[in-house]
Parts: sequence; structure tokens; C-alpha cells
Amino acid sequence: MKKKSSRLRVLLPHVACLVLAAAHLARAAQEREPRAVAFVAATHGALALLFLCLGRHDVAAPTGEARGRLRVLVWALSAALTGMFACRVAAAMPRPLALLVYGMAVLVASGGFVLLFLCDAGEYGDAGLGIRT
Repeated sequence: MKKKSSRLRVLLPHVACLVLAAAHLARAAQEREPRAVAFVAATHGALALLFLCLGRHDVAAPTGEARGRLRVLVWALSAALTGMFACRVAAAMPRPLALLVYGMAVLVASGGFVLLFLCDAGEYGDAGLGIRT
């Protein structure tokens, strides 16, 4: 029974993402905006891939090479989603605020890179932020 509930827990975010994507795609298609449909499809596709990579990262061997590759994919997908949402938000703002939104997106993606790849979380995953040498 435990294996079945574990599968359900892994599949639930994917199902929720598909339901939301279908609703958003229907709304964007109803408004007949091809850019909105492309944005919804791209963001929900990236979100689904992010959930998939996070799930596989959790069950991968702690020192395995696959876990390192998954970490790179998670960061890349997170940075891509941040950029996509920043572009969408910045388009609705005046120029100075749009530049601030882009700057914040770069800061978030850079901070994620530093925390994921350059900082050491310690042997037991504690919140230590010692720089790797």
C-alpha cells in the first residue's frame, strides 16, 4: 500500500499541472491570442518538467552523477520560468519598472546558481553556507 501512495504523491503535481494547463490554454484560445497560448503551453510544459526533475532528484542516490545532472536541469528550468514570467510582467510596466523586474529575475537566477552549485550545504543537508573550495 505504501508504494501505491508514493506513486500517487509523485503523480499528483503532474495531474494538477495538466488540469491548470488545460484551463489556461482554453482561456487563451478563447481570447484568440497566439502569444498567450504559446506562453501558457511553454510555462506549463516547463513546470511539468521541473516537477518531474525534482521528483527524480529526490529519489536519486545522494552522490550519484545523475543527481548532479538533475540539479543542473532544475536550475535551468527554474531560471527559464523566472525569465518567462519576468518578460510577461515587464511588458505591462513602464520602462524603469520593467528594467527593475528584469534585474530582479537575473538576481534570482544568479542567487539560485550560487546556492545550488557554489555553496556547501554540509554533509547532512543543514543550512550551512560555506563556500566550496
